Amino acid sequence: IDTTGLGNIAQNFDKVYNTAYIDLDRKAGFYKKLTASVVRSVREARLILLKATESGEVDRAKIVQALRSIDRSFSDALRKEIKRNKPKEEPVAVLNGVPIVRRDEEEDVVVPGSETFNIGDMDQVLENISGDWKLQLMADSKGEGVNFFSKAVSWQTFNTQDLSYEASGPSGFLTLSQSGSFDIDEIQRIITRKEVEKEGSAAFFTDVYSSKLSGATAAVNLQQQIISVDSELLVTRTVLPMSALSGTVKGYFSVWRRSKKGTYSSI
Repeated sequence: IDTTGLGNIAQNFDKVYNTAYIDLDRKAGFYKKLTASVVRSVREARLILLKATESGEVDRAKIVQALRSIDRSFSDALRKEIKRNKPKEEPVAVLNGVPIVRRDEEEDVVVPGSETFNIGDMDQVLENISGDWKLQLMADSKGEGVNFFSKAVSWQTFNTQDLSYEASGPSGFLTLSQSGSFDIDEIQRIITRKEVEKEGSAAFFTDVYSSKLSGATAAVNLQQQIISVDSELLVTRTVLPMSALSGTVKGYFSVWRRSKKGTYSSI
């Protein structure tokens, strides 16, 4: 029996790959693996987003797959955090005076060499989102739909001391500026805007509380869940009912790039 390579088998399986799927037949809904768009880690996904500053820099399908990779990692990490923080039932059986811990109450096993996704506690999230952000791109939930905002400037600023914000950006062919307060759900990391005051040529025509907003106006005003935030990037996804996620959701992901403090706002 040829056993060549078995000595390195553990090393070969240390990496965990995020498999990407692209809808190649929209009518039939048939999915195929597209090797060229596979994103193998959250680290790679972040590097892709940092590079994707304008059209042509990165393949659009790969941008969407990078966002889907971060999305999956966040959802998995959030699920584990909620499970970890859930009050545990008192054990009903003991063995030699030691409570018997059920399998589903045990801590998740971390495989050496595998990548972990840290969503951070709420204090860390607030510290990271504080400041000015410029909208870099919006992308669909799947496929290759990506809109860049390298020319049409859209920005938002968070003041996490008093939970206030300011934002401005295009609304169709007009401009909408706004300010108000915001909340962040401590468990789900969902941003909700409140007490919104509007200015600009689109103020009269725009209902910021509508669920039918699109483009940059939607990226600011629809409920957004923070799936990743660090010193350079803020990535959010639109909060929608599960039934709405079966098809392709336009502008589902929003990627914001950190700007120098005071670039757009004074708060």
